[in-house]
Amino acid sequence: MKNIISAGILLLASLIAALIGLGLAYHSFVTPLSSKGTFNKIGGDKWIEEGSEITLSKLLHRGNKAKLSFNTWRPEGLEAAHLKVFLCDNLISDFRVSEQPQVLYLTNTCNPKILRFEVVNPFTPSELDQRKLGAQLETMQIYSDLGVPLVDLRLLIQTALAIFILSFLWLLIANQIGSRVLPFLAPIFSCLVLYNCENLNLQPAQALWIVITFVSFGFYLYGRLQDNRSGFELNNSSNILSSMTIVPEGQFLWSSAIIVSILVVGALLRFYNIDFGLPFNYHPDEVPKFNAIQRMRAHGDLNPRYFLHPSMLLYGTYFANSLLHLFGRTGEWMDSAIYAGRLMSATAGTLSIYLTYTISKRLFSTHTGLLSAAALALFPLHITCSRYVKEDALLLFMILLTIHFVVKAVKQDKAALLLIAGLLAGASAATKYSGILVFAVIIGAPFLKSRHVLKPDLRFLKFALFASLLIPVGFVICTPYSVLDSATFLKDVASETEHMARGHTILIDPWSQFWTYHLARSILPGVTIAPYLLALIGFGLLIRRRRIEDLFVISLFLLFYLPAEYVNAKPAPQPERYIFPCLPFIAIAASELIHVLRKKSLHALASIGIFLLLISPVKRSLNLASELKPDTRDLMRSWMLDNVPQGSTILVDWKPYNPVFSEEEFTLVYLPRDDILSNLRMSKLRESKADFLLLSGLFYDRYFNQPNANPAFREIIRDVRGNFTTLKEFKPKYGTYGFHNPSLTLFDLKN
Repeated sequence: MKNIISAGILLLASLIAALIGLGLAYHSFVTPLSSKGTFNKIGGDKWIEEGSEITLSKLLHRGNKAKLSFNTWRPEGLEAAHLKVFLCDNLISDFRVSEQPQVLYLTNTCNPKILRFEVVNPFTPSELDQRKLGAQLETMQIYSDLGVPLVDLRLLIQTALAIFILSFLWLLIANQIGSRVLPFLAPIFSCLVLYNCENLNLQPAQALWIVITFVSFGFYLYGRLQDNRSGFELNNSSNILSSMTIVPEGQFLWSSAIIVSILVVGALLRFYNIDFGLPFNYHPDEVPKFNAIQRMRAHGDLNPRYFLHPSMLLYGTYFANSLLHLFGRTGEWMDSAIYAGRLMSATAGTLSIYLTYTISKRLFSTHTGLLSAAALALFPLHITCSRYVKEDALLLFMILLTIHFVVKAVKQDKAALLLIAGLLAGASAATKYSGILVFAVIIGAPFLKSRHVLKPDLRFLKFALFASLLIPVGFVICTPYSVLDSATFLKDVASETEHMARGHTILIDPWSQFWTYHLARSILPGVTIAPYLLALIGFGLLIRRRRIEDLFVISLFLLFYLPAEYVNAKPAPQPERYIFPCLPFIAIAASELIHVLRKKSLHALASIGIFLLLISPVKRSLNLASELKPDTRDLMRSWMLDNVPQGSTILVDWKPYNPVFSEEEFTLVYLPRDDILSNLRMSKLRESKADFLLLSGLFYDRYFNQPNANPAFREIIRDVRGNFTTLKEFKPKYGTYGFHNPSLTLFDLKN
C-alpha cells in the first residue's frame, strides 16, 4: 500500500515536471532576428507583409496565448496598420496596431499552428521593394495561465511517462538501500534536463534517459539477485554457459578451440575485401599516411616529416609492405603501401579480440572472456575501423596489450611486469597521442592489487611510478623523430591540438548533448542496439556490485569515453572513431551481465542475452560487408563513363568523397574545401558554366543529421535539389558507414 501511494505521488510529480520542463524548454520568446524558423515572410527588418506566417509546433490545442508587440511607426500620413490574423484558416483576431500588445488565443486542434496575417491597409515602400507591408513585429511571447506554454498532449504524456518510469525504478532502488529521498530526485532532475533542451530539442535528453534508466535497472537487478540468493554466490567468478556449448572451467582444450574459432570469424570479417576502393583512395585520412611513407622512401630515412599523428602506424605499414614484397609481392613498392597498412590494421584488430579475452578472463572468468571476445569480434565499428590505414585499430591493440600486462602483473603478483606495461603505454602514445591516457591504467595497478580504491599496494606503487618514467622512453623508441626533428614535431602537435579544440565544421560541446553525443551517435550504431542496452545494464550491475575488478572496467570505459566527449571534434564523417577504445569494455560489461544471470540459474534470460548480444551485431556487420565492393563511388564512376559525354565539366564537392576520373575522361573542378557551401548557391552554380554537379553524402549529410548544424546550410542543399535535375543517384542499401558507400547524386546544371 505504501508503494502504491508513493507511485501515485511520483506519477503526479512526473506530470508536473514534464509540464514545467517542456514549457520552459519551448522557444516562448522570439523576435524576427531569432525566430528559429518560426517566421515566414517576416524578415530582419521586422515588417509583416501580406501573407506572412508564424508557425508554432508542438502546442496543446487550447490554453495557450500569443502576445505580439509592434512598432507603430508607418510612413507619414498613413493610418495605423489594420491586421487580420487567421489560425489555421480560422479568423481569430481583427485589430489595428497600437502601443498595447495584442493577445491572441491559440485555440485550435491543428498542429502545427500557423498564424497567417492579412494586411487590410498595406503600403508599398518603394519601386524596388514591392512588398505589401503592414506593421513591424518587435516580439512574440507564447504563454498560458500557468506561466509557461502548454505543449502537445501526446508529447506531455510521453515525457511524463518516461519520468515516471525512472522515478519508479529509483523508488524500487530506494526500497533496497533504505533511501526516502532518491525517487523524488528523478522528477526534479528530469525537469532541469528538459529546461536545458533548447527549442524542445529532446534528442540529447532521450539519450540521457536511456543511459540513466538502463544503468539504474542494472543497479536494481543486482540487488534483486542478491535478495534471492540461491545456487552460486554472485561474487564467485565461475559459471556454466551451457546454452553456448561452452564447457566448465578447466577444460583448456575446449576453451582454446572456442577462442580460436572466434578469432577466425573475427579475422574473416576484417580481412574480407580489404582492398576495397584500390587503387583509388576512398578514405581521406589514408592519403597523408601514404605521402609520409613516400617521403621516407624518397629521402632514404625513417623521418616521416609528418607528426599530426605519431609514427608507429607509419613504421608498421612500412615494415608490413616490405614483408609483402619480400614474400613475392610484385609491382611498384608504393603501389601496395595502403594495402599493407590495411593488413596491419586488420591484424591488430583481430589480435585485440584475443586480448579482450585474456583481460576479461583474468578479471572475471573464462566464460565472460569468451563471450566478450565474441561480441568484439562482431561489433560493426570494430570491424570497420580495422580495415583502414588509421591509428585506431593499432591504438586499441596497444592499449589492450598494456592493460593485459597490468592485469597479469596484479593477478600473478609480478610487479616487474608493470615496467613492460610502461613501455607499451609509451608505444600507445606513439600510435595516437590520445594513447597517453593509458598512463592512468598503470597508476591504477597498485589500487587493483590492494583491492581498495584509496589504499594502494605500496610495492606495486613503486613499480608503477618507475613504469611511468618509461612511458616517454617507449614513445621516443616508436616515434624517434619527435626528438630528432623536434621543430616539425612541435609544429604539427600544436596544429592537431588546435584542431581538436576547434572541432570540424560544426562545434558541438559536451554539455549541449548532456555528454551523450558518442553514446547515442557512435556507440549505439557501432555495436547495435541490443549490445548497447545490455552493456548499460551491465555497467549498472558492476556499479552496484563494486568489486575492484568491476570498478576497474567502469574506470577504463570512462577513461576513454569522457575525453572523446569533451573535445569539440565530433561531427561526421565518422566521429565514432574517437570512442574506439571503449568497445572492449562495452563487450565485457554486457558479457558479465549474462555471466551473472547464468550463475543464478536464469538460463532462459542468459540464453536470450547471448542471442541478442551476438545476432544483432553480426547481422549488421554482414550487411555492411556485402556492400564493400563495389562501393557507390565505383558504381557512379561506371555509370558516368557510360552515360556522361566525355570531356564534360563536372563540379565536385571534395575529391576523397567522390569517384576518381582521369583528365581524359572528364574535366573535374573541385570546389574550394573551406568554401564549398557558398559555391553551391544558385548564382555561383550558374556562373560556373559547368555541365554537371556531383555531391557526396559524406559532405552534406552532416548538415541534416548533426546537432547545432546551421539550418541555412541545409537550405543551400535543398535549393540545389529543387532547382536542378537529378541525373543519377546511388544510395547504399544498408546505409553509409565509416567512409564506405556515400550517397552520390549527379545533377544536370544545364537545365
